[in-house]
Amino acid sequence: MGYKHQVGTQPIPYQHDPEIAHDVKSWVGFFEEINLGEAEYDDRVMDRDYQVGDIVRLHEFDPVIRKFTGRECDVEITKIENPVGDMHPAIARLYIQLCG
Repeated sequence: MGYKHQVGTQPIPYQHDPEIAHDVKSWVGFFEEINLGEAEYDDRVMDRDYQVGDIVRLHEFDPVIRKFTGRECDVEITKIENPVGDMHPAIARLYIQLCG
């Protein structure tokens, strides 16, 4: 296992998987809703080339202790809206579907 991205002092654990287009962190509360299939979207800074059909691996991150929990889930992007309402222009709403 290697490391792809650095978040603070802790890198995202990363193991190459050609099916995964993006590996990103997801804060605890947001991750739980997504992992349970209760979230229809995830608002993200567009610092990557997100595309409809991309598979995104979310790594649960606890900002209080500043560490990854080890939990992860995969979602597929089904629609992208950029920007939505009063959101900053660099943020997009990624509509997602839990994989598997």
